Amino acid sequence: MKTSVYKILFFAFIILTSSISCRKFIEIDPPIQSVDQKDVFSNNSTAASALAGIYLDMNASVMSGSNSISVFSAFSADELISNDDLNPFYKNNVTENGPAWGSLYSHIFGVNSIIEGAQKSYGISENVKRELIFQSKFLRAFYYFYLVNLYGGVPLVSSTDFKTNSRLPRATEEQVYDFIINDLLEAQNNLGDKYVASNLTSLSNERYYANKYAATALLARVYLYKEKWVEAESASTSIIENPLYKLTALDDVFRKNSLEAILQIDNVGGKNTEEGGFFLPLGSGMVPNAFCGKSLLDNFQNDDRRKYKWIDTNIIIDPIMNDTLGIYYFPFKYKRSVFEIGGEQEYLMILRLAEQYLIRAEARVKLGDLDGARADLNKIRNRAGLANTVTNTRDLLIKEVLAERRVELFSEWGHRWFDLKRTKTIDAVMNEAHKTKGGVWLSYKSLYPIPLKEFKTNSSLLGHQNPGYREM
Repeated sequence: MKTSVYKILFFAFIILTSSISCRKFIEIDPPIQSVDQKDVFSNNSTAASALAGIYLDMNASVMSGSNSISVFSAFSADELISNDDLNPFYKNNVTENGPAWGSLYSHIFGVNSIIEGAQKSYGISENVKRELIFQSKFLRAFYYFYLVNLYGGVPLVSSTDFKTNSRLPRATEEQVYDFIINDLLEAQNNLGDKYVASNLTSLSNERYYANKYAATALLARVYLYKEKWVEAESASTSIIENPLYKLTALDDVFRKNSLEAILQIDNVGGKNTEEGGFFLPLGSGMVPNAFCGKSLLDNFQNDDRRKYKWIDTNIIIDPIMNDTLGIYYFPFKYKRSVFEIGGEQEYLMILRLAEQYLIRAEARVKLGDLDGARADLNKIRNRAGLANTVTNTRDLLIKEVLAERRVELFSEWGHRWFDLKRTKTIDAVMNEAHKTKGGVWLSYKSLYPIPLKEFKTNSSLLGHQNPGYREM
């Protein structure tokens, strides 16, 4: 992998301007920009600032905004339409530079640096050391989850040794998942039940640092993808039964400190989310950057409140002829633009309770517990104003769970794109989608290409590009 993959954000620290809110860093030093590792881990304060830099940088990379995983994967699937007719993701025509690879590996380098620095340190307390190591392992698992689902098997980088890392071959998907599960189990067993503040020593009412339940939530998802139904049901149950988490009103789901949030990310500069900044049009007469396709809209039942609470409309009028030029339905889960004056009211949602109900519902169907699956499904349906499901067969109930995932989790974190792949329905769905998108769907496009520059610096990757793409 090229050194650009490890560009020294040292620990992915971002340069903060004076406009950035420091209220959450009062008890620690500001995130560090360029330092010696021994200095960073000489005391609790500077060590905590390393992790703060990692979390803040997630809002300045592929985790948020126009280049986010949520956006490009929704374009790739049959969820959102781009207002750019040549958008390569919407056209499923990404040919050279697969998205997110470099950024995700930069983050992995950052958390590996924290793990190594904390393990070697004698200047920080055991509590802070534990938080640094196992929060970092949670984050590393999170990053690898997206790498393996976007690219398939990828090199497993677990150190900061560039010479070693630059010669790593692609691991198999199974090996990557085993690595993810191991990191998550360690995080689950070592992080606390409560949420810590950014100093890593006191507790917080906000949910922007991982706790054991964040690790458990991602673990439940991984078990679902690996068809480990018993483990998926058990993991999701431990969250659903925890009184810390509750389903909220639709308008409140994505607000900061939402009771539904298992993990959110704070925003840089006291603003609202970059996600809102991308999805919300700048004006009532403007075409949104992304808007919902007919296929998605048609999957909402008429009395589904999510269709009206989580989707908004811009109608474009010809100012001269007063004719309607177009009606655009756009994601409205985030209701505040990043540019809006008045302080942050929403945080970027990473993991939330509704997904856990849907994970458990699917696992329960697979385990033959249809009554339990219906009960979970009805929790989500009733919140949306829908009546209880009357489906009573296993095959139909699985279809209903997947349909519910589509309308509940749309435009979030690649859920639709990944669901199509893990359920092996992607070819049928995307062949139909390309009747609207134009062009031809080819099966290999379910994975993105490894960026060409990676083959120039890691000879072990040569001959191992994803099928259908070139290496040089």
